[in-house]
Amino acid sequence: MKYRFMVAFGLLLVACGDDDRGDAGPNDGGGTCSRDEDCNDGHECTIDSCGVGGMCRFDTINERCPSPQICEVGRGCVDEPSCGSDAECDDGFDCTLDSCGVGGDCRNMPLNERCSSVGPGSTCDPATGMASSGCTEPTGCERDEDCDDDVECTLDACGVDMLCSHTLIDERCSDGEVCTRTGCFMSMPCDTAAECDDGNFCNGVETCEPEFGCRPAEMPRVCNDSDDCTIDSCDPALDMCVFRCDTSRPACDCPVVDVPCSGIFDISPAPAQTCARNPFDPSAPPQVDYNVSEVEFTCIGSLISVDARNVPNPMINSALTQDPRSTDGTFRVQTQVDGTCVETYTLAGMFIDEDTFEATWTAMYVGFDCPLSGCSAQTIAVTGTRR
Repeated sequence: MKYRFMVAFGLLLVACGDDDRGDAGPNDGGGTCSRDEDCNDGHECTIDSCGVGGMCRFDTINERCPSPQICEVGRGCVDEPSCGSDAECDDGFDCTLDSCGVGGDCRNMPLNERCSSVGPGSTCDPATGMASSGCTEPTGCERDEDCDDDVECTLDACGVDMLCSHTLIDERCSDGEVCTRTGCFMSMPCDTAAECDDGNFCNGVETCEPEFGCRPAEMPRVCNDSDDCTIDSCDPALDMCVFRCDTSRPACDCPVVDVPCSGIFDISPAPAQTCARNPFDPSAPPQVDYNVSEVEFTCIGSLISVDARNVPNPMINSALTQDPRSTDGTFRVQTQVDGTCVETYTLAGMFIDEDTFEATWTAMYVGFDCPLSGCSAQTIAVTGTRR
């Protein structure tokens, strides 16, 4: 069987449903068919049929889902209807980053940085935090055990003011080492601070005291641009502070980052699967074999071509194309390999800056008598980072 791996980029449009929808909802699936069995979408809550013009049709039946779930085409039984914008995902807590993710799923990411006004040590925990902010107030300690910082060379104690203290004890380290906030540190002879740099930008700045040698950083790197519209973090892989525009806040004028026309992006975690081997010929390549660990973007006119690198199966053509390409930073790449078992692979997401995108990888295998033994559906949240 000959396989192809052609993927087209496009804008994923997901309409928000209503909780009071009728018992069934029609949807033309877009796949060609000659009989009802060709249209199995793998979801038990839909009635799959071959409709007019040889196009698959999927009718949703909410009653086939456990109450109070509803049925959505392409997703099956879900707790909430698909979202269409970040505003629809507002959970009412100030400390969460609310966004409408790929596939129409709401994401509510806790950000401790948004709790700094509550007090040092406060965290974002909507389950136990304050009603509006979602932040937990810093709590004092009651005993020394409450102050354990997991650093063996510090003496952790709960003081009379019910606040933790962590005293550095050099004697708890090996000969020649000193105790720091992150553990034991070997002091080396030095003349300049450059000789003491440990190569980790985010853990702070090491210093040199010629009389005593290298000294560790007193505190981690502080990344703060004093802009309420950015989410500040330190990226140890890039060795730099990263300031990401907070797209969940309507008041922030976040720029739209277009899908790039050049560059190689590492995918993490890398979606991978090897299955459907020939039981009569173990030496034959498996029918499904992919490892999408990196992709390369290029453009020719209005056409965008994406090369899925490191695909080990020589039967797969790894050229991914779309014409015309999108211009709003979002993408939905998909390939369908036809056969007795239809394989569908999708990578859908958006670029958050010129060097990073967030996406969801989905693999589906649908067929009345699917011969791809051992292959399982995948839905994996991934991040792409420019090399």
